[in-house]
Amino acid sequence: MQSRITGDARATVTSVAGLGSEVFSFAVYGAWVFGGVVAVALLVLVPALLLPLSGRSRSRPEADDVVVSPP
Repeated sequence: MQSRITGDARATVTSVAGLGSEVFSFAVYGAWVFGGVVAVALLVLVPALLLPLSGRSRSRPEADDVVVSPP
């Protein structure tokens, strides 16, 4: 993710993304405590199923982004 972000906002965007993953982790723990397997499954599956409907297109890497390692 860091390689795709340029400019002054790079550190901020990375920090917010890290915070989001931590918050989601706590949500999974809470779902496990209060609802068990069913709650965790819903917490993970609902966003996963709705993600394709978000309207964002998948971007393809540019030719400059491709890294080829030597043989």
